[in-house]
Amino acid sequence: MASILVGAVAKNLSAAEERLAQRMKEQAEQTGDKTSKPWKELASFALLLLNIVVGATFMAFSEGYWGGKGGWEHPIVDALYWSVVTATTVGYGDLPLNHARSRHFSVVYLLISTTLLTDCIGHVAARAARLAAAGAATRPEGEKRRESM
Repeated sequence: MASILVGAVAKNLSAAEERLAQRMKEQAEQTGDKTSKPWKELASFALLLLNIVVGATFMAFSEGYWGGKGGWEHPIVDALYWSVVTATTVGYGDLPLNHARSRHFSVVYLLISTTLLTDCIGHVAARAARLAAAGAATRPEGEKRRESM
């Protein structure tokens, strides 16, 4: 069941990322920018950053400002920290979630943020591989032989 949910989330996020990248590219072309920019990587990073901000905002209010007694001491800093630690799946566990609404949100947040993070890493790695391949193709023959030794 969870794999079906993660697959559906990944498919929808990928479609949203494609639309965002296309829109960014079209806007750049309308302004006369004809450089080759990493639109997919930028769109992927923007969605990841937006996800972290939304997660931090929800947690700052849920566990900090509305948390009552036993809430987080520094709501904004703690929420941003929780959001990044959870998105990267490190999950230290040093900030307990005291409310059911926070625990329910964290399940959905973890699925979405993990998908966005792996997507972003995949796009950056693919671009790095393309750049390395393009650089290797343009090197003189002597340099290519020295690298293979």
